[in-house]
Amino acid sequence: MKKGRFFAGMLSGAMLCMSMGTMPVQQITLTAQAAASDFTADEAIEWVRSLEGQGIDDDGGYGNQCVDLIFAYYRHLVGYRVAGNGADFSWNDLPEGWTRTKGGQPQKGDILVYTNGEYGHVAIYESDYSTWHQNFNYHDYVENVTSIPYNWSGSSYWGCIHPNFSDISLHTNLSVEEGNTSVETVFTWDLLNDAEVYACKIWKDELWNGDATFDSGALTTNTCSVLLPEGHYFAYVDSCAGDKYQMSNTVEFTIKKGCKIACEPGTSTTDTVFTWNEVPTATKYALKIWKDKLWEGDAFYEEGHTDTQAAIVFPEGTYYAYIDTVCGDDYRMSNVVKFTVEKGEPVTEPPTTEPPTTEAPVTEAPTTELPTTEPLTEPSTEEKIPDTPPVTEPPVSDRLYGDTTDDGVVDIMDVITLNKYLLGSGTMTNTGKKNADVNGDTFLDTTDSLNILKLVVEILKPEDFPLQ
Repeated sequence: MKKGRFFAGMLSGAMLCMSMGTMPVQQITLTAQAAASDFTADEAIEWVRSLEGQGIDDDGGYGNQCVDLIFAYYRHLVGYRVAGNGADFSWNDLPEGWTRTKGGQPQKGDILVYTNGEYGHVAIYESDYSTWHQNFNYHDYVENVTSIPYNWSGSSYWGCIHPNFSDISLHTNLSVEEGNTSVETVFTWDLLNDAEVYACKIWKDELWNGDATFDSGALTTNTCSVLLPEGHYFAYVDSCAGDKYQMSNTVEFTIKKGCKIACEPGTSTTDTVFTWNEVPTATKYALKIWKDKLWEGDAFYEEGHTDTQAAIVFPEGTYYAYIDTVCGDDYRMSNVVKFTVEKGEPVTEPPTTEPPTTEAPVTEAPTTELPTTEPLTEPSTEEKIPDTPPVTEPPVSDRLYGDTTDDGVVDIMDVITLNKYLLGSGTMTNTGKKNADVNGDTFLDTTDSLNILKLVVEILKPEDFPLQ
């Protein structure tokens, strides 16, 4: 039976520099042991480490091949071995309690399966940059490879076999994407073969001082997001299986004041509208926009604002936008919104047409003499205007403050409608104008627009109106 060799240089040009020489090989004899569940993963790796520099020909044929190390590993863990080439370990029978995962993240003590070439290759995993091989680059002895990761580019990594060690591996790696006081902070971690649930735990100011600021409870996914107030935090994830659990690495992060941006895309001829929430103590909101790709080259648009909205017309394209909330010398980035601007209809003024003029034929009226007894009087040049009833305002209690569109609902379209009216590019009904005057000063301006926006995002409530 051919068992194959594993020459890394055939799979990755970076491996061509590895030595092709050989070294004296000591052949060893291995005896049967107990079931894998009698060993911990650490004990299994210690056994493999004891073979470093030695050659193994477990089946007595074809010399020291990669599968001979795995045959011996099987004998050590479960007392027997299976047959096959390296690639066959992607499908052959497994001992009771063992599992196999295609493309999975290996754990300590797992068997790595590669399906390159006709015969493939197998090895043993200790960590991402520590794997144990025989016949690696034609080295016919057991060696520890630490110069490349287990799944380097071109390695044809298929997946892994997971023995049922007595110490279930529950250690995962946690990472964090910081938000701000208005944008959720996102935590992600590796999913583990053995873990049943995960619990994300967060402490403020000092780890394990008092109760946790946040405890997600049992999660079956590998992500969690939470909105946190300003402060300094520590977080980790507990991976749980039955009554066993293990803590991940700890991440430390800081939450600063910041806002959350929303976008309503327009067209190439109409406004794209951005809105964001107000942040106390903010001195400026810097709106930054990139075209096609975020942070590539200079910003397509960058401008500071002191209010919480902006309306801009963009050419066709895909854009990314966010807000830097500036508080003195400090600032915090908001979430990023991606939006697409489609081609709009051209804005044209309707043509002005004059009605055709027709001249009536000139005819001479017959001349008649007026009686001399009737005095001639000039017609009055003043036209009397008939009396009309006075215009009465609807009672204040009947108004729906903020409903500039007069549709019975207060939403972001009311803000947009008022802005367009103030810019001279839109119209409103008389009722809409009355509803827009939310502070009762009889003038419509950006103050009314800002207060309606606060109503939409629930900073203000309907009962707060009219504002005094």
